[in-house]
Amino acid sequence: MFLSRLNSNKPLNEEDPLLLYEQVIGQYTEMNEYTLDLLKTVIIKYKDDTRYKNSPRYLRLWLTYIIYLNVPQFILPILCSLIDNNIGDKLATFQLDWIDVELQHSIRTGVLRECNHKHKCFEELRAGANNYIFDGRRQRFPRVLPNYGFYQYLDKSYILMAYVQTGTLLDVLNLYRTKQQSSCMSEPIVLLFILQLLKQIEALHRIHITHNDLKLDNVMLGMRKNPKKFPALIIIDYGYSVDLLALENQDCNTCKATWSPACPQSDYPLLNTAYHPIHADYWQLATMAHLLLFGLPMRYTATITKQITTYRIQQTIKRYWHKQLWLHFFEFLLNPQTNDLSALIQEFKTESDTIQSKIVQDFITFLFP
Repeated sequence: MFLSRLNSNKPLNEEDPLLLYEQVIGQYTEMNEYTLDLLKTVIIKYKDDTRYKNSPRYLRLWLTYIIYLNVPQFILPILCSLIDNNIGDKLATFQLDWIDVELQHSIRTGVLRECNHKHKCFEELRAGANNYIFDGRRQRFPRVLPNYGFYQYLDKSYILMAYVQTGTLLDVLNLYRTKQQSSCMSEPIVLLFILQLLKQIEALHRIHITHNDLKLDNVMLGMRKNPKKFPALIIIDYGYSVDLLALENQDCNTCKATWSPACPQSDYPLLNTAYHPIHADYWQLATMAHLLLFGLPMRYTATITKQITTYRIQQTIKRYWHKQLWLHFFEFLLNPQTNDLSALIQEFKTESDTIQSKIVQDFITFLFP
């Protein structure tokens, strides 16, 4: 009965004729001869409908049909036919399924097939990919992984970047805990790492980008050209970052996220109210330093004086550390009065010069034996 309605010229639903089909097919938990015929009828009936050329729902019907048809020699011709008819060619789902089909074929036969059909979106968007990152602002922020391509589709986008296999700062801390039997990292080494992060965050904010999800596992160790040099850090995962230039009237102090907190581990107290995104980065950097120094998540006290809240860490800075530096560091990042990190960075640079070279070399040897 339903097939007869599909085969008729009377539309099922003028706005969305696929809707009734989806409702019917959704009632079946397993594919059978009836539902397979239903799939075939629907995908052929609407293959020329411009509304569904790049509809994820319509493409999903084709892919479901291919899977349950289960005739390997028909898969590639069907995919090529979809490209020829511009069906799904601007959807990442199609490209990924194409790759999966080819991988399965090569595994099964040991032969990698050649196809004359070019991935249209891949070719169109490869040009100018480097100019897309940060709208050209990358020139002023060099500590970014090189990107080899940007692929934009209607449903997803992908950036191909260099693969870094040296691990994250969290991996370094865990390695230190295991081999040194210490819950935290050596304070001079933490100072050097935080100095790098301060510089990178300052550079990032200078081009009006905030990260909004800073944590140890979002910081990678860069590949070292000089094995005797202290490892460089690279901040990754900008999925929650904010382009401050895109804010309405560029009023950063009224920013309020509409999504779940990007980094709930940071316990940033203002995430659910209007806040300055730069100050969230400061807070999250403080939580990272705290975990490296004390081996514990940051706990703080809040004191309200004349309607102004002041935050303090609960842990005590050890007297044989660079005590005044760390006191100023946490005071500044938890209670920022300015968005200028230059003075704090200069303090870290000055204190870093007092660190014994043997401490640094021992750490490098420990990290890269």
